[in-house]
Amino acid sequence: MSGPGTPVALDARSIERAARSPCRRMRAVVAGGRSVAAVQAAWYPELEPTRISPFARAIGLAFEHWLLADDAARLRELYGQHMGVELATVLDLRPLLETDKAAAEEATAKALAERMAGGGPDLVLGARVGLATPAGVAHLQPDVLVGRLERTYVVGELKAYLDIDGWTRSSELTSALRQAAVGALALRRAAGPGAAAGVVDLVLRAPRRPGATVRSLDAAAEIAGLGRFVDREMAPAPVPSRRELERIPHTWSAACAGSCPLDDACRREAVARGELAVIGPHATAGLAPVVDLQQAAGLAAGTIEAPAEGPERAVADALRAGWAASEAAEAGLAGCL
Repeated sequence: MSGPGTPVALDARSIERAARSPCRRMRAVVAGGRSVAAVQAAWYPELEPTRISPFARAIGLAFEHWLLADDAARLRELYGQHMGVELATVLDLRPLLETDKAAAEEATAKALAERMAGGGPDLVLGARVGLATPAGVAHLQPDVLVGRLERTYVVGELKAYLDIDGWTRSSELTSALRQAAVGALALRRAAGPGAAAGVVDLVLRAPRRPGATVRSLDAAAEIAGLGRFVDREMAPAPVPSRRELERIPHTWSAACAGSCPLDDACRREAVARGELAVIGPHATAGLAPVVDLQQAAGLAAGTIEAPAEGPERAVADALRAGWAASEAAEAGLAGCL
């Protein structure tokens, strides 16, 4: 079987997730300049790839189209209403992205230079910028670059997350903030420290008119942390074989579902090893003194003796009581058949 081959260009989401993940396996793959999805497809073809919900994707595409149609008329109106900023000139590079990505990157660099010199377009759509890392260049495409501050751009992320009176799920906000921070880091590395502001804008859906909100968030700490990950952990590395990949310790949890392409593979290993994480965080917390599922089953069935006292004894008593209750229920059900 062939491996994932040459490094696949990384996107902002892959970099930000790896930088904040405690999982050494994910961090190692991304640090080597490779897409986790490409590694999953190469070494675990029997597993279904992680895909975004088709409903979420449709909502996201519709929201983006609504904001950016007609030279981003609604997005510009939103900035005027929320921040009193007039975005008069628009550079739309999206058509160029479809035909000549290198030209789109050159046009982005030109817009950055013009902005830092005191001119340039007020709004850039379809920007493309290379983030140089020790493992190679990751070509990133920030959703929008907003010239609402003098001689710099604010990186903006368009997210269809519902913002209800200022409330949005914190995990979604954190992910979007860090994705925008990766874009800001790339702009600074490509054109200089002044190319991107230390704040980022998240444009979110709203349940009432005008249909969207803008949140401006401080991203200085995130930009710095992502820069450290890129500089200290990313490095050229040979393509790992499946066996080599599985030797890298993994940290599987329910949070991996839907967020990491290696979720199913790592969960399968966790089940085989009897890791407590597979039964969920609340049950794991309740079994704190227990090492793994095999020990929990032994304590419940009475095949493993628990200490006379202490936390493990209390857990063992609870497990045995539950085991006895389940056997009694099973016997009662059998008697009814």
